[in-house]
Amino acid sequence: MNRIFLSLGSNQGDRAAYLRQVRSAIEDHNCSVLAASSIYETSPVKMDNCTPFFNQILEITTELKPQELIKRFLEIEKDFGRLRNGECSSRTIDIDIIFYGAEVIKDENLKIPHPRMCERLFVLEPLSELAPDFMHPVRNKTVRDLLLECREHFSDTQTVRYLSTEL
Repeated sequence: MNRIFLSLGSNQGDRAAYLRQVRSAIEDHNCSVLAASSIYETSPVKMDNCTPFFNQILEITTELKPQELIKRFLEIEKDFGRLRNGECSSRTIDIDIIFYGAEVIKDENLKIPHPRMCERLFVLEPLSELAPDFMHPVRNKTVRDLLLECREHFSDTQTVRYLSTEL
């Protein structure tokens, strides 16, 4: 079974409730949540005057292939009121596939590993809780090493504050 890691984020409405509810919705779509990171409050990246995000990483398992999985996640986002009006906009919920095992996928609708994960403290901090030794299949570095590099380059522009194991 593949180790699949998802990044969840919300910066509209009841952010904690959205994170809780989306976990249930993911499980309703033929996925099992194996583990959840702590929840972090993070500064928006490339977004001015926006509410900070609540972010969390989930480790899941599923029989679904990556393309079917992203299709279902886009449906969940839509069900939660996500409006896709640009990459850098506020959102009720955001679900990104960070890793799908060691697979590397580059097609027009899906890129795995997530192409910007190595520049995002809000992904790497919680991911390092669950899988510090997981190896990035392209960069051949562990999540722990990627986090250290990201802190060196982006800690002055991105804030990540631990909130809780559960809200």
